[in-house]
Amino acid sequence: MVNLCLCLVLLFSNLSDSSPQKTDSLLSEAKACLKKNSTKTVSILQDIDTSNITNNQKLDTYTTYTKYYLKIENIDSAKIFNQKRLEYAVKLNSLKDIVNAKNNMGELLCKQGEFKKGMQLLSESYQLSSQIEDRVVRANILSNLAYVYYSYNNKNKSVELLCEALKIYCDQKDTVNMSYMNNNIGILYKTMGLYNKSIKHLNQSFYLASKIADTLGVASACNNMGNIYHLLNNDKQAIKYLRKSLYFYKSINRDELSLYSNLGTVYKSMGIMDSSMYYLNCALSTAKVQNDNKKIISLLKEISEYYKDNNQWKEAYYFSNQYCNYKESTYEKELPEIIDRIKAEADLKNQKETIRLLNEKNNYQKLYLHQKNMAIVALIATIIVLILLGKNLYRRKKEENIRKRLILEQKLFRSQMNPHFFFNSLSNIQAFLLNNNTRQAVKYIARFARLMRQTLENSVKNLITFEKELDNLENYLALQQIRHYNCFDYIININDSLDIQSLLIPPMLLQPFVENSIEHGLRHLENNKGKLIIDIFPQGKGIRIVITDNGVGRQQAEKINSQLRTDHTSYGLEITKERLRMLDSNTELNIIDLYDNQNNSCGTKVEILIPCNTNYRVM
Repeated sequence: MVNLCLCLVLLFSNLSDSSPQKTDSLLSEAKACLKKNSTKTVSILQDIDTSNITNNQKLDTYTTYTKYYLKIENIDSAKIFNQKRLEYAVKLNSLKDIVNAKNNMGELLCKQGEFKKGMQLLSESYQLSSQIEDRVVRANILSNLAYVYYSYNNKNKSVELLCEALKIYCDQKDTVNMSYMNNNIGILYKTMGLYNKSIKHLNQSFYLASKIADTLGVASACNNMGNIYHLLNNDKQAIKYLRKSLYFYKSINRDELSLYSNLGTVYKSMGIMDSSMYYLNCALSTAKVQNDNKKIISLLKEISEYYKDNNQWKEAYYFSNQYCNYKESTYEKELPEIIDRIKAEADLKNQKETIRLLNEKNNYQKLYLHQKNMAIVALIATIIVLILLGKNLYRRKKEENIRKRLILEQKLFRSQMNPHFFFNSLSNIQAFLLNNNTRQAVKYIARFARLMRQTLENSVKNLITFEKELDNLENYLALQQIRHYNCFDYIININDSLDIQSLLIPPMLLQPFVENSIEHGLRHLENNKGKLIIDIFPQGKGIRIVITDNGVGRQQAEKINSQLRTDHTSYGLEITKERLRMLDSNTELNIIDLYDNQNNSCGTKVEILIPCNTNYRVM
């Protein structure tokens, strides 16, 4: 019974050893070792029994395996565990893990030369990364895409992608990846011959790696800086950084192929041949362990040439023969990879060309739509500006016309209130009263008052009927007849087809011409009685007004006025001419001197044509 209990205790003890809590503890320990680049990582992971843990723990385990083998560049092992990782990520429908797994698988395939498949997986992961919030994942994908473009010798695109990834890491304050990314950018600038930029990024990588005690990052940065200083012919500085790198790599028990190769090359450049051959052989051994055939070929060639230069023909032959064998076998092995790379490059070029053509088409369409929209906007803006300018000009023109009308109305009113006519009319009234001719005086006063009232009323109106204009004119003519002792007769002929009760005309339009005929023509007649004829009739689409007198004519009137030294000026006539010009562009005004058969002046004719369809503006 005691033995049975002991067995049960041991059974439960073993079960508890494989509990989820212990698995989580082991995973945490493995991840901590991974950060320190410790080889204990794998031994800890091997203690996890994957047959008795949850799917999430399996996913976590395979992810840690993948990261470890990626770090030590064991591509085959990394691919195996990453494939399992991808399977469990799909089972758990974990989008972030699917993206990371596809990204790592694409990276691994590209490192093995399967660029077409690798590029496809990287493109898929990049598209899926837009659906997750973790921007660091997107930066990791950009880093791997940069490697592909570098393999296609598109270094500018590679730098662009790495700088984009670095910006994301900086935003996220991811110091580890900031260090790695600066290191990679430094290496890339080195291959482009931009050594100053390279050293700048490598120094930054060294600083960041030192800050977080990342021994591998520090060793890598020192190794690359040593290589650049050698390229700058500064072997003293180069060997200083390479020895630092060797120290850090040794502290983590890692043989770094590129470091041994760089040390061998620099020592050879410095003439220290024993040290050079030592490190070149170390590099060759490491290359064989890592199955890096390209590096093996390069090192075999370099070593064989060293022995050849030193007349050590046996050793030279041995390494030269190995060089040829490796080169031949590597070419046979890499031929499918070369073909795949060429196909991948061709596919990428075709894809780029398709994208370029689509972008050009989209850009053309955008440009066309932009130009079309801009043209519409410009047209609308132009129309609006023209409308506003037109409105402004119309408003200013209207205001100017109102101002001119007011000025003209004031001038016209003052001209109608001619002081000579006014005082002469009062003198006539006084004479009638002194001669006891009361009836004539009353008649004169009535006409004079009526004329004054009509003049005042019409002076504030824009338009009046022809009937009112003619009534006002007859009052004026009747007063002028009395004033000048009936020295002239007048006749107003109106065509029956004219509707003078509805036809509109600007007020006081005819009076100045009639006044001019009386004052400067008819009143100076000595032997003949004056005659004033006003004819009003339709002509075409307008009304023609003809004012004819048999006075002395304009030339003779000027002579008489000059001899009499009269200061009378016919302002009303000039104002009316201006009013006619403003009235309508089709309005006509002609003043004609009349002569008899002996070419003697026998009067004046004034012809006015006013369009009937004129929409009279404010005058």
